[in-house]
Amino acid sequence: MLAGPGTGKTHALVDLYEQAVREGIAGRDQILVLTFSTGAAGEIARRIDERLQDDYGEAWISTFHSFCARVLRDHAPDRERLLVNGFQEWIVMRKLLTDMDAGVLGPLDGVRRSEAFAHDLLAFVALMKQNLVHPAALQLAVEASASERLQVLAAVYQAYQHRMQEARLVDFRDLISGTIELLQSRPALRDGMRAKFQLILVDEFQDVDPAQFELLRLIAPPESAPRLVVVGDPDQSIYGFRGTVPRLLS
Repeated sequence: MLAGPGTGKTHALVDLYEQAVREGIAGRDQILVLTFSTGAAGEIARRIDERLQDDYGEAWISTFHSFCARVLRDHAPDRERLLVNGFQEWIVMRKLLTDMDAGVLGPLDGVRRSEAFAHDLLAFVALMKQNLVHPAALQLAVEASASERLQVLAAVYQAYQHRMQEARLVDFRDLISGTIELLQSRPALRDGMRAKFQLILVDEFQDVDPAQFELLRLIAPPESAPRLVVVGDPDQSIYGFRGTVPRLLS
């Protein structure tokens, strides 16, 4: 569903939700609503509760990250890993840079203590994760590269992810990629999720990144039963710097 700003896209999404419940197409526990901020998710939930005051079924209305955290909490074999915030990620990266051998950092060794350098590296790591580029795959791809800087980035990415795993930590991007890996490795869980959600609604779809798109493809493939409805405006995308691809809306 393509529409410009102020045209009632979210209102239309809530209408679809209400219609599906009232017409018996799906119960509230069979409809998944995904968006990009807790505020937006809360507003959609509030509007739906106002419309369906006589229906108290369990609702699945959340951000992509909250949905994935719930899936991992319920189904992942390793459920005790700690979710870190942006500042904690930065601390991990700063400590990693302090500990790294100068030969690994090569031409970038001189800026290892720079706060901006740590932030730039975290932005690069986030971009790789949002595009589902695994550290080992990037390392393999840059082995033949003549760019020393690219080789350094790949080495830091691999070391950072290794340190996070050793400390049993995950960041927000790991929630998405971890859920994708879980669904890919457990067909029964994936098929059960496809059967559970008869309707999947995504608000502000222009802001999805490739990892989130792959997640949707897994739980609502074209050949599967769930109905997928996305609403958005490619001209409104605000997360391009984070790896979002507005063209996915088409």
